[in-house]
Amino acid sequence: SMPVDFVNGVSFKHGVGATNTRLFFTQLPGHERRHIIKVWCVAVSKVRDVTSPVACSVRQASERVELLLAQQQLLEDCGATALSPGVWLTKVSAILPGGSGLHIHWHGLAMEEARGITLHALNWGRHWRLAIDLLQERLNRTAVAAAALWDVLTAQCDRHAENVFIDDAGDIQVIDNDKALGVIAKCGYDSMFVPGTRYHSIMRVGFWGQHADKYRSYRKVAEFCHGPIDPRVVMDYRCAVDGSASDGGVMGTAYPPSMERCMRRIAGMSGPEEVMDAYGLSNPLRASILHNRSKDLIERGFEWTLEHGLPTNGPRVATYPQTACCNLMVWKRMITCDKCWSPLLPEDIPSNSTLNIAPKP
Repeated sequence: SMPVDFVNGVSFKHGVGATNTRLFFTQLPGHERRHIIKVWCVAVSKVRDVTSPVACSVRQASERVELLLAQQQLLEDCGATALSPGVWLTKVSAILPGGSGLHIHWHGLAMEEARGITLHALNWGRHWRLAIDLLQERLNRTAVAAAALWDVLTAQCDRHAENVFIDDAGDIQVIDNDKALGVIAKCGYDSMFVPGTRYHSIMRVGFWGQHADKYRSYRKVAEFCHGPIDPRVVMDYRCAVDGSASDGGVMGTAYPPSMERCMRRIAGMSGPEEVMDAYGLSNPLRASILHNRSKDLIERGFEWTLEHGLPTNGPRVATYPQTACCNLMVWKRMITCDKCWSPLLPEDIPSNSTLNIAPKP
């Protein structure tokens, strides 16, 4: 099992993950925090810890490493390194623990360990007082807005609650940025920070629809208004932008200055080839998406880019946008929204409606 971490004295365990990559923890000289070495294509099952055939493309693994290193350079150029742990390429020589005796002797990706715990652990740990304290009182909403901008700029398609960490101070970091810039077909962005996406919708109906089932029963009660919600709904970018009310606001072109300068520079490049040279990308599609997103965000604004920017979201990712709930309260021993609010359920959406994947500014 993964090492235990603590927030406010509460212990949590990190998830093992579902990929065939392996994570090694190490202590580097001169650093207080642990570092992680991520190694691809390890031919040992995580479940039984025995040698087994593993479906893994070395070429794909190399492309993912290239993509992560390119994004590290982008984070540095955009003055946004606090958003995600730093990564760099390193050589690995290690014996896989657990009895297999496999000697791993090839390259891996070194990275700083993210601070705190995942939002998934925070939610499923059922420590509600801690959850409402972190997400309501301490949450760094400026970082939430910046993370949403990052996810749209780089077309992140795997930003679920297990890939977002929060620490004691309410600061957040995002990890696993390798499903980005067109790696996932028919996905322009899939982020828990952005409404109208699959991972945002999970917060309102539950991964298995458990919240939807609760609300169906609560709606039978006369004068229904409040009900139990996933407290992570406040991680909505609309709740984090300047001047946002309880229903949320719009970002427009009010970007962090360093990220705006960075996007302007990329938007002003001559084309994908120059972007490829600047960030060490070998795939023209990745560079084209970054170039186009930068131009759209600068020239058209955030909300326009959500709805019209390329690549767009296909039916597997795009969902009907939910009205924002930006403040939490405890009501009848449960966490709920501080206003009369209930999540949109599938039966609430007109069958003949045109799907809008972004809120109107």
